[in-house]
Amino acid sequence: MNPSYFHQFQDCFIEPIHSSLKLECICKTASQIKQDFHQRGITFTTWAKVNGYSSREVYLVLNGQAKARYGRAHEIAVKLGLKSNPEQLAA
Repeated sequence: MNPSYFHQFQDCFIEPIHSSLKLECICKTASQIKQDFHQRGITFTTWAKVNGYSSREVYLVLNGQAKARYGRAHEIAVKLGLKSNPEQLAA
């Protein structure tokens, strides 16, 4: 498959907005993320594969079965836009 096809699936769906002195992120709900993927024609399995995760890990995070406080589950939540990226907020 064409590598540029997969590149579009690696983007995080967090939208940065500038407020007074810090960068804030608009985090989305799982339902909003599912709707975004559906509208873009992206499967979570494809997104998981492209980003180096198993589809099971992604579904556990997306459905709230993994707490996503640290580790791979946290990385997935940040990339999907469920959680803000602490490194972005600290900058």
